[in-house]
Amino acid sequence: MYIAAAEKQAGVTGDNLVVLLERRLDNVVYRLGFADSRNQVLLQRLRDAGINTEEGEASSPIPTKSRFTGKTVVLTGTMEKYTRTEAQTIIEKLGGKCTSSVSRKTDFVIAGTDPGSKYTKAQNLGVQTLTEAEFLELIDGS
Repeated sequence: MYIAAAEKQAGVTGDNLVVLLERRLDNVVYRLGFADSRNQVLLQRLRDAGINTEEGEASSPIPTKSRFTGKTVVLTGTMEKYTRTEAQTIIEKLGGKCTSSVSRKTDFVIAGTDPGSKYTKAQNLGVQTLTEAEFLELIDGS
C-alpha cells in the first residue's frame, strides 16, 4: 500500500519507480533504521520487487525508449559476451520481453553460435534475426 501511494504521489510507475527507489534506498534505509520490524518488511518488499539493496554500483537509469521497448525477443545459440540470463536482463531493462519460443508475434531472434531450430523457425516465419554483434551494437546505442 505504501509503495502504491508513493507511485501516485511521485507520478512514476513500474520500472522508473524501481530506478528512483534504488537511487534513494541508501538514504531511506539509513533514516528508517534497521531495528523496526515494519522497516524490515518494507526492505523485504523492495528486495522482492528486484531492487538491489546491496552496496555497490547504482543501476543505470532505464531509457524511456529503446529499440527493444515493447518488443518480444527470443535468444538462441551460445553468446560469447553475455550468458543468456545476462542478455535477457539487458533486454528487459531496455523494455523488451524475452520468450523461449519463436512465433509470428516474435519481433527479434538473437542468434549466437550454433543457433539451431529457433533460428530456422524465425527465418521460415520471416522474423527478424540478429547476430550477437548486431545485438551488441543495438544495446550500445540504447
